[in-house]
Amino acid sequence: MNRHILIYILSVVYPPTLLAQAPNVADEWLCKWCPFENHSGTGKGEMNNEITLSIGYLSDEVYRFSHYRGLGEKGRQLNGQIDSRFFDEEGHFFQLKAKDLGWDSRSLVSSAGKQGSYSLYLNYQELTSLSSNRAFTPYLGLNGNRLLLPVNWVAGPSTDALSQLAESLVEVDLEIKRKTLQVSATATPINSASAAPIGNATASPQNTSQLNNFSYKISYTRDSKNGKQPMGAAFGKNDAFAASASMLAAPIDTVTDQLEASVAYLGEGWQSQIGYYSSIFRNDFNALIWQNPFADNEKTRLGRLSPAPDNQFHQLWFSGNVQLPAKTSVAVYLARGRMSQDEDFLPYSINPTFSKETLPIEGLDAEVDTQSWKLSASSAPLKHFSLNIAYQYNDRGNRTHRYSFNTVVADTLLSPTPRANAPYSFNHQSAQADLSYRLSHGNKLTVGIKTDQRQRTFQEREDTTDDSLWARLRLNLHPLVSSTIKLNRSWRDGDRYQQNEIISPADNPLLRKFYLADRDKSALQLNLEWLATESVILAFYSDYVEEAFDNTEIGLKERSINSNTLDLTLIGGEHAQLYSYYTRESYQYRQSGSQTFPQPDWLSSGKDTVNTLGLGFSYGLVEDLLVLGIDYIYSKSEEDSDLNSDILDLSVLDLPLSFTRLENVTLYADYPLNEQLSLRLDLEYEQYQTLDFSLKNVKVDTLSKVILLGYDNEDYEVYRAAISAQLQF
Repeated sequence: MNRHILIYILSVVYPPTLLAQAPNVADEWLCKWCPFENHSGTGKGEMNNEITLSIGYLSDEVYRFSHYRGLGEKGRQLNGQIDSRFFDEEGHFFQLKAKDLGWDSRSLVSSAGKQGSYSLYLNYQELTSLSSNRAFTPYLGLNGNRLLLPVNWVAGPSTDALSQLAESLVEVDLEIKRKTLQVSATATPINSASAAPIGNATASPQNTSQLNNFSYKISYTRDSKNGKQPMGAAFGKNDAFAASASMLAAPIDTVTDQLEASVAYLGEGWQSQIGYYSSIFRNDFNALIWQNPFADNEKTRLGRLSPAPDNQFHQLWFSGNVQLPAKTSVAVYLARGRMSQDEDFLPYSINPTFSKETLPIEGLDAEVDTQSWKLSASSAPLKHFSLNIAYQYNDRGNRTHRYSFNTVVADTLLSPTPRANAPYSFNHQSAQADLSYRLSHGNKLTVGIKTDQRQRTFQEREDTTDDSLWARLRLNLHPLVSSTIKLNRSWRDGDRYQQNEIISPADNPLLRKFYLADRDKSALQLNLEWLATESVILAFYSDYVEEAFDNTEIGLKERSINSNTLDLTLIGGEHAQLYSYYTRESYQYRQSGSQTFPQPDWLSSGKDTVNTLGLGFSYGLVEDLLVLGIDYIYSKSEEDSDLNSDILDLSVLDLPLSFTRLENVTLYADYPLNEQLSLRLDLEYEQYQTLDFSLKNVKVDTLSKVILLGYDNEDYEVYRAAISAQLQF
């Protein structure tokens, strides 16, 4: 973030007098970071600052190691952090925290105001998501919406015949940079009758405590995304050539503006709030045009597709709650909103063959009305008993009209069958209740029930119902041993499953989509924690989920998830600490399919296992002035699957084993030179290896009719070293 922009923002958001508070000498025995600590004895407070500067070295630019961290290119790296705080006894405060200022992913958070009266808040973040830094493409103009090939490009019927492909490849980073700026303000004004007169330094304690029952909040957020992402682009088959496709490094340039404003009122035993929310999305690219590498005639030289259109959402909402006798409270939430989108359509095709095809409308003029409300209550009228109930209603009413459109397949072929848009709508209602009984101190039994009803349009199943029962028992088996066990059973069914009218060609009539199919689900959760000694803490966590789709002939038939974690913490007196954990996760499934149509003729099963080990140790030397530490993580996942088909005259077909292995170790040392200045050394090493048979040796020209991005399995070793100095004043 440009420092001149930062200075400007701070000068606008915060008064100069607040930023210019000069610290006085503080008593060395007083807490420097405690709110309202009067270091100077004047009641004016003091600014406390912590600044960290570091210089480091990165051995290689690896996208998985830098993913979301924004470490940037290999070589020397500079970084910095700032943490400043100000408090005084009158409630004035100022906070500023800037993190990772030298990296591509950085943040700045600041707030100022007077507690109980007003506050200003600023949050700026940059986040870089890097999905690959070793992709290749022959296309030029990657920063715009026209992706063209070099002028000397020679088209051919397959990738083998593209004579200029190899020499035209350029390396491209598939990364998205996200920038978010949020500014908000809250205010709880003091009643005018109780406010201190102008020129009076202070008001009486009685008057300043008489705050207005109203409070106000306004917040604005801008979220922008720029970068490149993989996207497939195809040309259909015609008499001249076969279908072909290209994987593109498609540009992204979007902005989302969000505004929220609310007014709250606090009464005696009740409170309410009303607010407005809006979200406006804009896409700077209304079309993406790319050149066909396999043909060079006027009609099929270029292709075009439409990215996400501009759209917006507006909502009014109300919330409130009231305290009633018998330890009972009731809360309500109401909201109504509207989504809209009216971008002009692109023509049917960029291919001049279809220039005479006219659209039925210029734009969709889409409108979706949303409404939701929730009513909940909690009560504890009897000793040891408590009850919670809730009902929630959500409705999405799509008011968009249906139109019949001609279909141009991949800028090449006009389909004889028109298609209509599908204005999806849904309605979701849920009701739940739970009853708790406190058996004794720290021991509690809770039972609950929940039902979910969903109605959909343009789906294979319009109505589904999901009912569940659960019970949770919390037990203190011993003053030093606590445990929790939870059981859950649920069942989903619905109306008749039928083929979706908008899908052409139609799906297999025996196919059942897992999120709509009948399902029985069982879940078990167990947590056990034991304070063995003052220095030893043991914990065990276990989760098991099993789902069965007994009425499914084609599709997912069953799956299970099992996770177990063992956690150990050791505290070796005042100087040493050790933590460790081991987690084993397994995922199993069985799925059937049909090759000969419509009866099932093959069955696939698979098992994924993930083993993760973590260790950490720190030790203080020289009267804890020098702290040495190590953090270690090892994780390995394996995927094993097979395909069985007697009908297709196949024995068991074992698919190649896939695995991923990650090993990361970090060494660090902290040493304070004096009360204000300390040094830190960090050494980090990571080794990563993956084997995915679907990516193994896949090059740009591996497929004859598709230009790929040249993905391959990752296999790297990388290290990072950094030394930092931290100054407190």
